[in-house]
Amino acid sequence: MSATLEGDTIIMGMSALVRREVRARFAKVDAFDVEHLLEATQLPFLEEPNRRRERDRVHLAILKLANGDFERAARSLAQAASDWRDVLVEAGLANEDWPEVLRGAGFPVPRAD
Repeated sequence: MSATLEGDTIIMGMSALVRREVRARFAKVDAFDVEHLLEATQLPFLEEPNRRRERDRVHLAILKLANGDFERAARSLAQAASDWRDVLVEAGLANEDWPEVLRGAGFPVPRAD
């Protein structure tokens, strides 16, 4: 994952783990657009490189909620840009057991740094 500067905005790229999940869960025609949205949308307080696991958790919550549907992914991402905690609650990933919930839904769990 890398950060790029566009204008005055720092854009954090998505992790390889999230990229693999996007490509596995979305039709090829939608995967590129989902990747672009995830890369281009800032998540408040999760932009720093040391917040990668939390950012991955939110991205995976979005993918879980979307269930392969581009429009649902776009709506969840818009909500996350406003307050990503709401997305975690809706996806069932807001509590301490979020790794188990994520695994139970068939998703990998981001490694702790």
